[in-house]
Amino acid sequence: MNFQKTVSAFNRASGNGLTMSTILNDVIGHCLTSGDSSLLGAVRAARVAAKDSNAIKNIDLAGSAIWSKYEIIKDKKTGKTIIKTKGSKKSQKHIDKLAEIAGSVSMRASIFASHFSSAKPAETFEFVPYSQAQLKIVNKKNPNNTPTQNLDLIIASFQALRSSLVVETKEETKETVKA
Repeated sequence: MNFQKTVSAFNRASGNGLTMSTILNDVIGHCLTSGDSSLLGAVRAARVAAKDSNAIKNIDLAGSAIWSKYEIIKDKKTGKTIIKTKGSKKSQKHIDKLAEIAGSVSMRASIFASHFSSAKPAETFEFVPYSQAQLKIVNKKNPNNTPTQNLDLIIASFQALRSSLVVETKEETKETVKA
């Protein structure tokens, strides 16, 4: 696989998520067969340089789902970012999933990320969709905190859950949110 041509092709495809997913599949396939993850690191570095946070997130999601020890390390000597996968167990399920969706699911789509996200619901919260009611619930659960501290807890929890929030309507006034 030609290193520079592949990185250039991935950069040119930045507006076409289907092509990006196909190239990412080829890059990861190369990394799996050769054991050299430098091509994946170069593709990721090119997206970092372009400040493409969506592509970076999806490259990292796919990489961490496929390799058990997927690490992003900055080389102290060169200053370059390196992806280490040495000694990792490979998830055949996720390798097959990437091959299946490559070219048919846009790398820009949220469904692409959902194929590699392993986040499981940790806890279920019930709330009335009014901030005052939410604050009362949190105040009861944390009586030693000030109302401002509890409001900060609510805000922080919603910011952390923003990307993976799943809402199922139970009644008109109550909803269940799974983290």
